[in-house]
Amino acid sequence: MSVAERLGGPFSRPGPERAVEEEPQARSDRGFGGREALAAMVVLTAILVLLSTNLRWLVPIGAPGSTLPRWILGPIASLGNHDLPIAGPMASACFGLITLGWLLVLRDADSLPMRPVLWAIGLMYAMLLIAPPLLSTDVFTYLSAGRLEVLHGINPYLHGPVVKPEDPVFGWTGLVWCDTPTVYGPVFSLISAALANSSLAFGLWTLKVVAALSAVASAALTWSIAKALDRPAIPAMLFVALNPVLLIHGIGGGHNDLLMLAAVLLAVRLAVGSRPAAAGGVLAAAVAIKATAGLVLPFLVIGAGRHVERGSRRAAAGFAAVFVTIGAVGTLIYGFSWLRIPSTIANGVTRNAGELSSIPGMIFGYGRLGELGAPARIVLGVAGLICLILAVRFALKGGERWIAGAGFAILAAMVFTSQLHPWYIVLILPFAALSDDRRVKGGAIALTIAVLLAIPLIRHLSPIGYAWPYGA
Repeated sequence: MSVAERLGGPFSRPGPERAVEEEPQARSDRGFGGREALAAMVVLTAILVLLSTNLRWLVPIGAPGSTLPRWILGPIASLGNHDLPIAGPMASACFGLITLGWLLVLRDADSLPMRPVLWAIGLMYAMLLIAPPLLSTDVFTYLSAGRLEVLHGINPYLHGPVVKPEDPVFGWTGLVWCDTPTVYGPVFSLISAALANSSLAFGLWTLKVVAALSAVASAALTWSIAKALDRPAIPAMLFVALNPVLLIHGIGGGHNDLLMLAAVLLAVRLAVGSRPAAAGGVLAAAVAIKATAGLVLPFLVIGAGRHVERGSRRAAAGFAAVFVTIGAVGTLIYGFSWLRIPSTIANGVTRNAGELSSIPGMIFGYGRLGELGAPARIVLGVAGLICLILAVRFALKGGERWIAGAGFAILAAMVFTSQLHPWYIVLILPFAALSDDRRVKGGAIALTIAVLLAIPLIRHLSPIGYAWPYGA
């Protein structure tokens, strides 16, 4: 028996004997096992949430050293403003230990009973929901785009929050991107616009609730897809639901990547359920939330053809029909300016601040290779395109390889991009969880460790500032 087979869970090889979900089995020979790790993750999440009101790097909103209002700190506001010298090291330790707990839970995933698993997920999601926005100001940027359009008559695809500094939301948006127009699709822009006439507090906590519910939907859909593909459902669901980046950055930060992820997974579920036209349409809506969902399109088209006759054509047609409809609505509201999203993204990736978390940026910076200029970006883009082509060829080989193919393509995009923020990697999680290729799973785990632990640690050890590593 191989080491992977002894580990079990998402690391094990698929086989006929695993087609039916196994009954949980006691494993007394492993010492600190999955159940203990699950309980530890709940406790560590509680500690991290409690520390968040006392650590400004965990809640990097407003001017450094300023006191945050109760409506941002939320239900745990009364726990703030305490002098805790060890809060920083404790929070950093929580990051590492939650990641270790996730790996231990994955190791024993096929032996965990469902009830404690669901209780643990519910508790962690609830705690991160009531925490203030963690490690990002993006939720305020979302709100600003809607307010620009509805309250000020300014097109958010042409201007960033800085054009209306008198708006109350501006003081809470991130200064690095305050002059950048929105890069999100018309569907999400309309969601932001719907919150414009509400209070900032209502808008903030609505977006946090949307993120948490999207995480719940993503976990449930991963489970459902695994069942439909006759793959172990609990390990697949835990790979996604308890991923520390999804927990801390996704739910904690209230990022719209989770809404996009839920839409992508609904499209995949429809594809494996032999509803290709609906699958293509839902994926179009996901792309209209955030463009990175488009990485899944060629693989969804291939996969739809595996489950029903002419499925590929019907999926492509469904995608085109819904995308054109959304585009028409977006054009009526925003003009053709929403088509500027690719150029806005391209302009954004040239900023040094965006390279702080990317793998190529770290290599170039600490390797003293200089700035990631146009030639380097072209090379990285070509490398990513080659990987995408190879992933499509792999997916065309038959069976459910399109799941792994999508995982490979997303993994390559994350590795070669010069603009990588931790929450971006949530898109790869379900494809790694549902794939029977351990290389995709290993890549997703490595990315999780890199963006949550390794890269932040390197940046902490060399705190040179936003101009890093290229000087002022």
